[in-house]
Amino acid sequence: MKFSPGKPLEEFMIEKKGKTIHVKFRYPRMSDTEEIMRYINAVTRETEFLRNNKRVTRKEEAKWLRDTINAMKTGKKIYIVAEINGRISGSGSVESMGGAGSHVGILGIALREKYTNMGIGTRLIELLMNEAIKIGIEVIKLSHYENNKRARHVYEKLGFRHAGVIPKARKSRNGKYHGEAIMYRILV
Repeated sequence: MKFSPGKPLEEFMIEKKGKTIHVKFRYPRMSDTEEIMRYINAVTRETEFLRNNKRVTRKEEAKWLRDTINAMKTGKKIYIVAEINGRISGSGSVESMGGAGSHVGILGIALREKYTNMGIGTRLIELLMNEAIKIGIEVIKLSHYENNKRARHVYEKLGFRHAGVIPKARKSRNGKYHGEAIMYRILV
């Protein structure tokens, strides 16, 4: 896989309630820092289901994006943004575990609430899996809050299988514990 900042990967339209929604999946570029920070902070406010549950600063986001782009250049990570109606409103990644587990990738995805249940997340995961194969990923693993039924449904629909649940592995902002469900899918 050759990484090229901003490279478009897929583009499509969705009709929803009489409105046309334009979706473009592409690689990130450093000039996306501010927009990605706004999106991730918005998603953090909208859901309890993210691993990171605190706001990020521009400095933190710039460092993270720089590190992510460097990892993409060396074939250790895939990161795709979902530009929806011209704004970054979703993203997903697959990162190699490295070493003896370099053929295993860890998948993560987030999408603004108003764009869920439209198939965007499903298409993003399918694209991530296809791109992951190009960097040598053979197995994808992921985790989600045990009570996140929407995520579980999408992952099962895409062929992910359950490996188990770690009790009390995640603690929400209100202090309540949740089990972390581990899932995987063999790609090749």
